[in-house]
Amino acid sequence: RQQEIPDFELPENHAIEIGETQNALTQDHWAAFHIAVDRLPDDEKEVFTLRYYGAWSREETAIILGVAEKTITRRYSRAMEQLSAMLRK
Repeated sequence: RQQEIPDFELPENHAIEIGETQNALTQDHWAAFHIAVDRLPDDEKEVFTLRYYGAWSREETAIILGVAEKTITRRYSRAMEQLSAMLRK
């Protein structure tokens, strides 16, 4: 059974420090955010993790993963769309 994710807005700053994010979100929202990230397809989760948590640039992420920058842009965009949809349910 999937865990229910409460409604909340996705943080605007995608390279925000984890401690700052925890202060801005309640524990429930932070947990919901992590659950949603865990549900992303592997390719999108990998890019999202490097870009959001690691604060790597699109170019750096492309080099790390050995793919084109357009691929990083597409995967990150898909991740953000999916997270937004999951967190608004």
